[in-house]
Amino acid sequence: IHASYFTQQERTVPIQLKGNITPAKEYLFTEDPRLLAKNIRIYGSRDAIKAVDTIYTEEVNLTDLRDTTYTLLRLIEPEGIRLAVDTVSLRTIAERFTEKIFVVPIATLNVPADKRLRTFPHEVTVTARVGIAHFAQVEAHHFYAYCLYPRSNQNEVSVHVTYKNPYIYGVRVSPPALEFIIENNDSED
Repeated sequence: IHASYFTQQERTVPIQLKGNITPAKEYLFTEDPRLLAKNIRIYGSRDAIKAVDTIYTEEVNLTDLRDTTYTLLRLIEPEGIRLAVDTVSLRTIAERFTEKIFVVPIATLNVPADKRLRTFPHEVTVTARVGIAHFAQVEAHHFYAYCLYPRSNQNEVSVHVTYKNPYIYGVRVSPPALEFIIENNDSED
């Protein structure tokens, strides 16, 4: 009887989700779908573990999600590799959303000290996607709408909107661009 032995090596590598995950219509994910374990310990010969940079989940296709969902996914084990565990949990948090509309004043940035940039209109309408559970926690002061001093030969300036509230899942602004005039900044104003 002839037996060959090798010292088993170990290494920690990331786990990557394979597949498509989408919420139902009029729902959104309040956070990206997340594997509850980010890394996994793998075992095998030195050459075998050097060849593996990532462990993938089985292909998953979850659609029409309407609630918090936990799904147990099988991990694909490369040949010559042993995994510390053979499954990982996937968490998705879906919530029904609605839109909330605000009128926000426009700020102008990068305007030279001797100039004044006047936009038309002076306000824009911001439409925010908000989860229903946090609708009351989103207010107009969470948004900052601004435009930059135009470069030469521009007829309009683009409107930019920033926000810091974690319950806002995207915004639209109307109008997206504004007409403007540039005036000399008089010291009498």
